[in-house]
Amino acid sequence: VTQRSMRELSAMLVEIHGQHDHQRLFEPAEQLRLIDAFGGLEDVLAGYREHRKRWLELVERIESLETGEAERLQRLDLLRFQVEELTQADPSVEGHAALLVERDTLRHGEKLREELGALSWRLADADGAALETVRQAERIVTRWADRIEDLAEPAGELAEAGTHLEEAAVAIARFLDGIPLDSSRLDEVEARLDVLERLQRKHRTDVRGLVECRERLESELSELEGSVEGRDELVAKAQLLRAALAESGRRLGKARRALTKKLTGEVHGGLEQLGLERARFSVEYIENGPVREGEAGRAATLESDRRLFGPQGLEHAEFLLAANPGEDPQPLRAVASGGEAARIMLALRGALSVKRSTPTLVFDEVDAGVGGRLGPRVGAHLRGVGEHHQVLCVTHLPAIAAGADQHLRVAKKVGKGRTRTEVTPLLGDSRVEEIADMIAGGGESETARAEARRLLEGV
Repeated sequence: VTQRSMRELSAMLVEIHGQHDHQRLFEPAEQLRLIDAFGGLEDVLAGYREHRKRWLELVERIESLETGEAERLQRLDLLRFQVEELTQADPSVEGHAALLVERDTLRHGEKLREELGALSWRLADADGAALETVRQAERIVTRWADRIEDLAEPAGELAEAGTHLEEAAVAIARFLDGIPLDSSRLDEVEARLDVLERLQRKHRTDVRGLVECRERLESELSELEGSVEGRDELVAKAQLLRAALAESGRRLGKARRALTKKLTGEVHGGLEQLGLERARFSVEYIENGPVREGEAGRAATLESDRRLFGPQGLEHAEFLLAANPGEDPQPLRAVASGGEAARIMLALRGALSVKRSTPTLVFDEVDAGVGGRLGPRVGAHLRGVGEHHQVLCVTHLPAIAAGADQHLRVAKKVGKGRTRTEVTPLLGDSRVEEIADMIAGGGESETARAEARRLLEGV
């Protein structure tokens, strides 16, 4: 399987909480995530985000049209000029070839009239012209062919030759009649060819490429001219999506507020277990801004709407704590010590334990900042979480370690120039010795061993 698939699968199977993870509780985004997890609102949030994604895509397209309006107008002017220039030139492969032939004809018109005119005269009009000679030969041979059969074929060939010669003479005469006597037509042809050659250099292509370039520029011009109408359609669609997004955000916020009382109640229960009986935990929701109705396509509106429709909804959450009686609730990040934040995180974890389907939870020294006096309470709380999940807990507090159903000792050893990490299952007396070692730094102390037994038997 791919690495990405493994990451997605592992997130469904294992959830890891490090020794500094309680600090994430200070982040509004994490606080909202925990609230949504407690209420099972992930699908509602996903629906809101889908609305938001579609709305943002339209917003970005609208902004692109607005910010590019000056460039669009400049491009329109250029396209109109280029299309008009190519339309007037009217390039075509066949027309260009014909102009080249006509230019050569006009350039050599005088010499053509001189040489072809003399040739035409000798073919048809001069005394003893070639056409008259062939016709006379045809008549003589035809007359003898009536009596001599072998002359029939030459007579036919002379008749055919006369016909071809006459057609050639007529064609030459017609061609000579079509050559203008003045140079105005040559100037026109030269001018058209000059325009085409200039356009070929300008667009770095041949005449066939000019035809394709004209079609491409006309298509782009048509698209840009219609973009204003397209913007109005996008704005109308964005307004509809904005209304749906606002409604989705309201539903999400309403669902969050509906479960707040239950969440704070369960957290208070966990805090009592963890030695914070007098602490008061609460949740405050702060709206990102008022949801005003208006045109969804205005630049100012788009900017304010981006702030309003955040990735997690229309509001952000603030966890509040009054750690002692008589104190006003304050933001968690402002009043909670490291140990308090760790215990609040554990209380939240306990409240969420029956809501989440992740089978394995890993707690890596989440007891950081928690004194030994509270160790048994933290251990008992983790045992409660273990009723719904498989819990792996890395700890240095013996009271927490003693609360586990199974023990694994992790140690590093150096051998043959390499460091290895060994994980050893502990059973029977080895459990007692390890707990005693955590208590007094030596498992051989009888006092430490007695305390270890007491902790293990008290679970």
